[in-house]
Amino acid sequence: MSHLQAAPWRARGGAGRRALWALTLALICGLGGGCPARPAAEAAPAPAAPVPVRVAQVRVMTLRPRLELTATLRAAPDASAAIDAQVAGVIEALRVAEGDRVAAGDLLLSLDPRAARLQRARASAAAQLERAQLERLQAGPRAAELEVARQALAGARATAERKRRALALAQPLVERGEVSGAAQAGLASGVAESAAAEASAAAQLQLLEAGARSEDLAVGRARLEMAEADLASAELALARCEVRSPIGGVVTRVSVRVGLQAAPGTPLVEVVDPARLLAEVRVPRAALEELRVGSRAEVVWLDGQPSQPSQVLRLGAASATGDVLAYVPVGASERTLRPRMGCRVVVWLREVPDALAIPVEAIAERGGASVVTAIRAGLASPVEVELGARASGFVQVTRGLERGDQVALTGGYDLPEGTPVVAAGGASVAAEGSQ
Repeated sequence: MSHLQAAPWRARGGAGRRALWALTLALICGLGGGCPARPAAEAAPAPAAPVPVRVAQVRVMTLRPRLELTATLRAAPDASAAIDAQVAGVIEALRVAEGDRVAAGDLLLSLDPRAARLQRARASAAAQLERAQLERLQAGPRAAELEVARQALAGARATAERKRRALALAQPLVERGEVSGAAQAGLASGVAESAAAEASAAAQLQLLEAGARSEDLAVGRARLEMAEADLASAELALARCEVRSPIGGVVTRVSVRVGLQAAPGTPLVEVVDPARLLAEVRVPRAALEELRVGSRAEVVWLDGQPSQPSQVLRLGAASATGDVLAYVPVGASERTLRPRMGCRVVVWLREVPDALAIPVEAIAERGGASVVTAIRAGLASPVEVELGARASGFVQVTRGLERGDQVALTGGYDLPEGTPVVAAGGASVAAEGSQ
C-alpha cells in the first residue's frame, strides 16, 4: 500500500520542479527587459559595392621613346692638348693660369734658354767649319798653288838632268882611273834621288790638277749634313724653351710653377677646346637596336641651365656587359666646361608607330611578370602582359590586351578576379590617358 502511494508523489514532485524553473526564467526575463526572439530564418548577405577606380582605354599611338642617362664630358682627340716638356730646363715664366682662354700659338710658359743658346752656338760653328772644308774640296787648288807645283816640278827636273850629266862626264874618268869607284857611286846615288824628287813633284802637280776625289767629296758632304742636323736639333731645343698652345681653347690645368726643374716628359699645361667636348654616356644593351648615329639628343646641365640640342656623333665598342659608349657633342657654350665634368644626356630612340599603349601607372609587377587589371563587363580581371617601348608616361603592350580594352589605374591594383568596379567620379573612360 505504501508503494502504490509513493509513485504518484514522485510524479507530482517532477511537475513541480518544472513549474519552478519556468517561474524563475520568467522572473529573469522580466528583470532583463525581455528575452530576444529567435529569428524565423537567416538573413541573405547584401551584394558587394563596386570599387571606384580610375580607368584608361588601350589606344593606338606613336611612341617616341627616349633615354635619360648620366654623362661625363670628354675631350675629342683633336680638341685637347696635354702639353709636356720637350727639353730639360727651369721654368722661367708662366704666362697663363687655369681658366684663361688662349689661341693657337699663344705663349703659355718659358724655360731658361741659356744652355740651349750655347748649344746652338757650338752647333752653328761646327756646321760652318764643315761647310768651309767641303767648299774648299769642291773648289780645287788655287792658281798660285798650281804655279808653285809647276815650278817645283821644273826645279826637280833640272836638278835630275844636271846630276845625270855629271854622272855621264865622270864615266870616262872612272875608266882611266882618274876618278875612284866610290865617287862614281855617289854620283849615281844623286841621280837616283833627283829622279825620285822629279817624280814626286810631277805627281803632286797631277794631283792638284785633278782636283778632289769623289770619295773625299762624299765624306765632306756627310760631315756637313751631320753638323747641320746638330744645328737644327739645337735650334729646335732652343725653340722648345718657349711652350706655345697648339690649339685654341681654355687652360684647364697648370701643373708647374716658376723655378721648377722640368725634365723631358714633365706635364706642363692642358688646353681644351670646350666647343668640341663630347658627352660620354653608357647606353644599355637593351636599347642598342633603337639607337643609331645621328639620333636626336640633348645635353642637360646639372645646375638647371638651358639644355643644349645635339645628336649622337659616334658609338664606341661594346663592353663586357654588352653596353656601348655613345658620344654626343656639347657644342659652343658660354659656360666654363672642362673634361670630367658631369651632365645628363637625353637620347631619343627610334619611333614606334601604331603602338597599343596604356599609361605606365596601370602596370604592376607580380613575381617578375607585368600585370594590369583589365575592366571587362564592369568586373576586374588581372591580365599578364608583355611590354615594349616607353615614352611620355605611356608603355607599349605587345601581348595581353587589344585596342579598346580598359585598364584600371589608381585604385585598381590587386583587385581579385570578378571584383565589381566603377569609374571614379564618373569620369569618361575614353578621356583617360589622352595626350
